[in-house]
Amino acid sequence: MGPAVRILSLLFLQLFVLKPTLAGNVLVWPTEHSHWLNMKVILEALEGRGHSVTLLHSSSSPHFNDTGRFKTEIFEVSFSFESSLKLLHDGLNIFLIESQSLSSLQFILKIREFITKTAELNKQMCDGVLRNEEVLKRLRQSHFDVLLSDPIFPCGELVVSFGNCMERQCGQLPAPPSFVPIVCTQTLWIFRCA
Repeated sequence: MGPAVRILSLLFLQLFVLKPTLAGNVLVWPTEHSHWLNMKVILEALEGRGHSVTLLHSSSSPHFNDTGRFKTEIFEVSFSFESSLKLLHDGLNIFLIESQSLSSLQFILKIREFITKTAELNKQMCDGVLRNEEVLKRLRQSHFDVLLSDPIFPCGELVVSFGNCMERQCGQLPAPPSFVPIVCTQTLWIFRCA
């Protein structure tokens, strides 16, 4: 086979067999704090390759005031930026400071209270999107190709499927303990059982 035939064969493959690669329309429902900082690097790389990136976040988010070059879709929640930040500080205080002086029972009760408050804020965030017909309509009309959501957040996959944990338990999403380091403290058994 001569060089001309090889070149023609290559052109034929490129024109008729291989599909052109197009940039996608990406919806991102990130979580807060360090999870967002890690995800932002990935999103900047996607955006740099021509993908359209839209962030879905709450009106009380402490991290998404300056989203740079990303589009945003903001949904309203009934709690404030300050209450969200206070919850973070309370959690850090429990794990880093108070845990050293509390008995096991006191620590478990504090953690239970913290988890209850966190679950309530998460529920309000879920409701902010899933019960808001205007936001859902705009999301449907945008025809996103993919949803990028942090598996630690309980509502990201509810936008596209019928339940959190279903995909994770069926092996479709990695379970956070498999890739997020767990601090070796007295709370280790709580996270393993959650």
